[in-house]
Amino acid sequence: MSFYFILGYLGIGTIVGVLAGLLGVGGGLIMVPALIWLFTLQGFQTEYIPHIAIACSLTSIVFTALSSIKTHQAYHAIDWSIVKKMTIGFLLGSLCGAQLASLMNAKWLILSFALFVIFSGLNLLFKQTSPDLKSKKTTRSQTIIVGFFIAIISSLVGIGGGSLTVPWLLHQHISIRHAVATSAACGFPIALFACLGFIFFGWNKILLPLSSGFVYWPAVFFISFASIITAPYGAKMAHQINQIWLKRFFALFMILVGLKLLWSQQ
Repeated sequence: MSFYFILGYLGIGTIVGVLAGLLGVGGGLIMVPALIWLFTLQGFQTEYIPHIAIACSLTSIVFTALSSIKTHQAYHAIDWSIVKKMTIGFLLGSLCGAQLASLMNAKWLILSFALFVIFSGLNLLFKQTSPDLKSKKTTRSQTIIVGFFIAIISSLVGIGGGSLTVPWLLHQHISIRHAVATSAACGFPIALFACLGFIFFGWNKILLPLSSGFVYWPAVFFISFASIITAPYGAKMAHQINQIWLKRFFALFMILVGLKLLWSQQ
């Protein structure tokens, strides 16, 4: 593997770490398109490049989320009761999503990811929330079901679920800072279960050295190394930036990434 590719992985990890802490996302919105580009340059199997990118993204998120959680927990901003309720749904949904992704055509997988990101960004940008109100109460079963569907989509497109979890938490009238922190914690079980799914369902499909199923470990290692270092800085910024501007930046970020991916498929 070329030294330039290692620098590319480290660069991705640096950006991903800041965004993970700042926005409560795992960084898949950046990692997936960037890894698709790098893996294409490396000459990986074309039909499985999106699958490898998504699997590596989710595996890296496991480590990034842990670093981000540590900083958010220092501010006592994570609602662990929500995380615990959703974990059952995350387990089932992540495995289902990983299996679906392993069966999908590469182009449709990329298009699905792009459209999902754009829709989520537009919905968050124009949806009015009232973070000062008390949180709505949802039943345990409702929370598990929400976690199930968030995990399916997240593992299908290679994200930690922040672009779905944050809007849902805002809809529950949880403040943007607590939503971002709780979303960061939710990203860990989603990514962990999805990672295991991509290893299992991709075990006999690709022939890459230093890989397990769809997970290419050199990319995971260098991305995680950089993101673990930078995630705490993003998390600190999330507790210092104005909530309205944080929400707008999060929404515009998703829309731009989605449009870039759609353009790349023309």
